[in-house]
Amino acid sequence: MAEVGRIVKIAGPLVVAENIPGARMYDVVRVGKEKLIGEILEIRENRASIQVYEETGGLKPGEPVESTYRPLSVELGPGVLGNIYDGIQRPLDLIRAKAGDFVSRGITLEAIDRKKEWDFKAKVKEGDEVSAGDILGVVQETEIIEHRVMVPFGISGKIEKIHSGRARVEDTIAIIRDGEGKRWNISMLQTWPVRKMRPYQRQLEPKEPLITGQRVIDTFFPVAKGGTACIPGPFGSGKCVSGKTPVILGDGTLFTMEELYRKCLKEGKAKTNGLETIIEINPSLSLFSMNTNKLEGSKSSIFYKGKTDSFIGIRTRSGRLVEVTPSHKLFSINEAGEIIQTKAENLRVGDFIAAVRKIETKNKKAKFDLYELREARAADTSIREGVSQILRNLRKKRKLSLVGISKVNAESFIYKRNLPPLSLVEKVYSQAKLSLPLPKQIRGARWSQTIHIPSQASPELGEILGLFMAEGYIRTKDTAVFTNGDDELLKRFTQLTSSVFGIKTKKEKQKGRTPGIIIHNKVFVDFIKAIDSGGSSSEKQIPPLILRSSDGILSAFLKGHYLGDGSFSQGEIELSTA
Repeated sequence: MAEVGRIVKIAGPLVVAENIPGARMYDVVRVGKEKLIGEILEIRENRASIQVYEETGGLKPGEPVESTYRPLSVELGPGVLGNIYDGIQRPLDLIRAKAGDFVSRGITLEAIDRKKEWDFKAKVKEGDEVSAGDILGVVQETEIIEHRVMVPFGISGKIEKIHSGRARVEDTIAIIRDGEGKRWNISMLQTWPVRKMRPYQRQLEPKEPLITGQRVIDTFFPVAKGGTACIPGPFGSGKCVSGKTPVILGDGTLFTMEELYRKCLKEGKAKTNGLETIIEINPSLSLFSMNTNKLEGSKSSIFYKGKTDSFIGIRTRSGRLVEVTPSHKLFSINEAGEIIQTKAENLRVGDFIAAVRKIETKNKKAKFDLYELREARAADTSIREGVSQILRNLRKKRKLSLVGISKVNAESFIYKRNLPPLSLVEKVYSQAKLSLPLPKQIRGARWSQTIHIPSQASPELGEILGLFMAEGYIRTKDTAVFTNGDDELLKRFTQLTSSVFGIKTKKEKQKGRTPGIIIHNKVFVDFIKAIDSGGSSSEKQIPPLILRSSDGILSAFLKGHYLGDGSFSQGEIELSTA
């Protein structure tokens, strides 16, 4: 056999190698020229599948794989407490002191300090019979925790020699002679395979909480004394990106992290501790996550905002820009065309990045919540009847205060003298535990012109919003204007306004000014504001309602925008916007 094996395939953290001498299941191997730490998970004939516990970017077929002939293990003994380790027990504080803020690939340091001396106090004496798990002595590792040095598993016999005093973890503190006469040198340091359960006589239930003083841990991830804890923070969860970074939600809506933070802050329960803010989101946010090279729907119920001392800006040739922390992983494409996760700090100019061009969502026709127009009034007969009946019942039970309304005001809606605001409709139907009705006819505060607000996007709505973004603006709180010098386009806007909203418009033509279409309707103005379209040219943006719609609706929006303020010259289209 060859002295070392060779890599034949790389798929993210999974590496396949051939002809590893003496390969055994769960043995630790050193992969590649940088000697990355890996573990053999499967063996088929002369091929071994290896889980690499470090970033594999840059590995190539043909690089060596060398076995340590030992299983993945951890070191146990005085000195473990107070250290911070990664998942394979590398001491991160020591690595930082040696190599800087970032963990270099292939770097290994001893998990427990071999030079530090500890005060060992023996609890048994020479001649005593001991077996695995018996306490040989103790070390006061911290002020409150006593470390118990025990007889290693698989060893039993008579204490031949033991002494108290200062000792390092590798020093012999006791000698045990077993029944066959073999002498065992015992130190305070033991190595234990991670896949083998530690033996015990009896398991104790953790009953007392461990108060860490960190609000995030004590609130969301409480730890019991004697228990274990895991604080999740997976790659791609948005924990290490700047506020400028765009995020696509599960319904196709596009937000920057800063915009999403403000949204969650408004709707969720926030707790701040120094420079950190944790927001509990209910209901959970619908997101997308990368799972084995496939985009899948996911959920998040927590939003975290913290501070960092460094960012890396990455701009693609197509103009996309993100800012992430150096350790944040992005999806790069290797020479074989495979998508692999790569830390931002390891990316170089010219590397290929896999970026989402489009995500198909379930919202082919994105919906608009009509109840965002809280001051608009429902003109539908059925809704007015429903409100009247519910208010009658509340009046009879003297419970009108539950919907925040006086008896006098209630009677104006009971006897249908006034139209109920949508905010009141929402309250009374919720109080009666009935499904909210969908208003089809809406009016302003007074008995103004009735308008129909569509509850979901359509190509016609997309086109009219495209026209309005190009050449429309809000003049007053109850007046909107669309201006254009093309009579056919003015006519088209009028037709769309009538078919989509069911309202009449007025043509405005003044000497020396561009002709326009006037819409005197406060509900229409409030709708434009509610969908975040913007009232003036400096505020205009593509409404999220349109962004999360189907291709047909998006193209209708672009059509309207192009007709309103676009141009075509020498094979190029130009869209003009502030």
